[in-house]
This record gives sequence, structure tokens and C-alpha cells, in this order.
Amino acid sequence: MEKEKFQPNPIQNLLMKVMSEMRNNPGLFQEMKQAKRSEKFYSEPLEQKDETKRSKDTVGLTHAINTHNITKELTDIDLKNNKLDETQSFRLRITALIHDMGELSPKGDIDYNEKSSTDTKEEIEYFEKNIQNLFPNLLKTEIENILEIYKENIHYKDKGENTQEAKYFNMVEFVGALMHALEEFDEKRDNMKWRRFCDDYLYNIAEKIENIINNYPAAKQYLSNHKNKLQKMINWAEKEIKENPKHKEMEKLTDEKIITWKNILKKIS
Repeated sequence: MEKEKFQPNPIQNLLMKVMSEMRNNPGLFQEMKQAKRSEKFYSEPLEQKDETKRSKDTVGLTHAINTHNITKELTDIDLKNNKLDETQSFRLRITALIHDMGELSPKGDIDYNEKSSTDTKEEIEYFEKNIQNLFPNLLKTEIENILEIYKENIHYKDKGENTQEAKYFNMVEFVGALMHALEEFDEKRDNMKWRRFCDDYLYNIAEKIENIINNYPAAKQYLSNHKNKLQKMINWAEKEIKENPKHKEMEKLTDEKIITWKNILKKIS
């Protein structure tokens, strides 16, 4: 009896192709490498900086790679615990790689809290219009699959839908935001307004992270590995707002938010 041939997952093949395009397509590689992120927290424009003086999460290409790696770690935990299947995992990893490609438009990155529905619409239109140039070696059906993943998992709000994958990737982005804040706190770069950055992120994502660890055991497990760094940052933040209540770079964080972060630390112990 002839053995049944192994059939690779088509979404896995698509993931491999997206990765290959990002490595080997000079146009896409350069566009993503030059994409600006978190510019308001830096003292100089991106073009005037040595890249080594910036967090990888403030450059489009390496931000996509970082988000992909976080997604893989989280989905690997959930695959092991049968919370996700392989296809979902591969789709989420594709989502991570392409999620900010709409921001390659001239407008660039817009802060999560400042982005309007018009901005989102323009990002979708840009991606739809330019996807063939961004991925010139993909088949028509593969382009259609990427567009479907992009709209369902990243811009689901515009369709009034909130699927399991969309919710999951939303969780990934907030976990990634916290990891970025931990990096900036750890590095304390001279050219980065890191106090303002940490103040902004700790204020904006506290309840989101608490909700995430209550609902996503994988995120709770992942963040428990970074508890010591988070503890140091929260200790620093609490001391700052008590000893320097009028510090111009610590304007948002409150005692109530610190309490939320302390609750989070207890839960990830």
C-alpha cells in the first residue's frame, strides 16, 4: 500500500513566502526599514540617527520581526495546550509580519490612541493598492489570502467583527507594547524621552494588560518570565510620581494605575 504523501499546510507555505519576500525584496525591505515609529519620543528624526541608538520596535522592519517572534512564543504555548490549531498559529504569525504595512504610506505610523477611522481607511486603501508591489512574487490567490488576513485580524473593527484571531492579535500587540516599554526603561537611551515613553505606556495599557492576563494564560505565562524587569519599572515609576509629582515627563501616571500594575505583578507571580 502506497504511503500517503505529507501535505504541508498551505498557510504555513504562505508564511514562509511572506518571510522570504521581506528578506529578499529590496523595495519592501528598505521601505519597512525606513518606516518611522514612536518619533515623538525621540529628539531627532529617524534619518539623522544611527539605528543602533534606537529600539528595534521603533523601526518598521524590526518591529514586524519582534511582533512575529512574540506571536510565535505565545501561539507555541497555546498550540501545546490545544487552545489554537496550526492554521490559526500560522495566520497569526502572518498577521504579525504584515500588520503595519498600511503605515508605509506617506502618513506613516499614527499613535494607537490618536488614530481615526479615516486614518485606518487610508491604511487599508494603501495596502490594497500596493500589495502587489510589496509582494511581487506571490500568486493571485496568495495575495487574496493576505488581504483577507489583514482585514480580518487587523482592521476587523471596520467590519463590525471581532473574531478569535483578531482578539488574539490585539492581545499580542499590547504584550508587545509592554515589552517595548520594558526595553526603553532598561536601556535609558540619551536620545530617547524614555521617562515620557514609560509614563505614556504604563498609563495607557494598564487595564488592557490586566484584562489580558485574566483571559489569556499564554500571555500570563509569557509575562511571568519578565516579572523582575516589570517590578523594577513599577518601583521606579511609583517613586518618581511620589518624589517628583511635577516632573514634566511624568504627567499621566497616577497612584490608581500603579495599584493596577501591582495587581498584575501579583497575578503573574
